[in-house]
Amino acid sequence: MVDAAVFVEESLPSWLIKSTQMANLGPLMARVLGKNQEFYKSCYADGSSFTSERQDNTMNMTDIENWDFALWEYLKAWGEKSSFNIENQIPEIDVPVLVISGAEDGIVPVEQSEKLDSLLRKSEFSVIDAAGHMPHEESPEDFKAIVEGWFKKQNL
Repeated sequence: MVDAAVFVEESLPSWLIKSTQMANLGPLMARVLGKNQEFYKSCYADGSSFTSERQDNTMNMTDIENWDFALWEYLKAWGEKSSFNIENQIPEIDVPVLVISGAEDGIVPVEQSEKLDSLLRKSEFSVIDAAGHMPHEESPEDFKAIVEGWFKKQNL
């Protein structure tokens, strides 16, 4: 699990998300967010790592028909307050899990990844220095070494 947003708490009132107005405005908001290159740049510890090639690869999703509606559905599901408490379910996970965090992740703070690790029964936790929310892109060699080392420990 890489910078998993399990405990990130951003929500909107259910009545607002389910309103007729949001049915029309939601995809527009998703389109603005999905094309916001500054947001993606902020996912990196060093914004200059968000090169034009990475930018082009990230923006590929906007070429897919109805991508903005799909993103809105995701944001709706994530943003709607839920009575489901995932924290109580995490300790029931009984498989090996690798939890990785970028040391400078501004979206999912390291503390949240540490919390996830502490709740999992069979987990290993690694932090990649000088990386933000995209450690696999910012530090691919470190990321690869961590994942390969974990797989070897699991005999996979």
